Amino acid sequence: MTDLTIDPKNLRGQELADFLHTFLVKNPDKHNQVEWGSECGTTACIAGWAGIITDNAKYEWERYEDDDYSEEWMELKVTHPDFHMDFDGLGAELLGLDRETAHLLFHTFDKNRALAALRQVADSGKIDWDLLPEVEYDLDDE
Repeated sequence: MTDLTIDPKNLRGQELADFLHTFLVKNPDKHNQVEWGSECGTTACIAGWAGIITDNAKYEWERYEDDDYSEEWMELKVTHPDFHMDFDGLGAELLGLDRETAHLLFHTFDKNRALAALRQVADSGKIDWDLLPEVEYDLDDE
């Protein structure tokens, strides 16, 4: 596993995938494949974390207010000038993936499957979807 004490800002491709995989395995409470970044600023998906740890995305306070209502929340925003709010594009660029592969990875909501795919990126720079665990749905829980 990768040393998490290194500065990941300049990591790209397989090195970044390896760092992210180690980080997310060691911090499962920070991994949420369902959203780019949570409103509380504590969890994110693979693309969100890739942006955060490389300083290409950050959480900012947002505020909505009108005469009868006001609300504040944290929102994860892409700060890289070439990828305005495009987490798929940013994540693809940072991890060295084509857009289609990146989109499939970032929209894989099963954390174990997503982590297995990220491990493949770290090891080989690509994803073989046929080698990944199948997503299991328990229809009785609905």
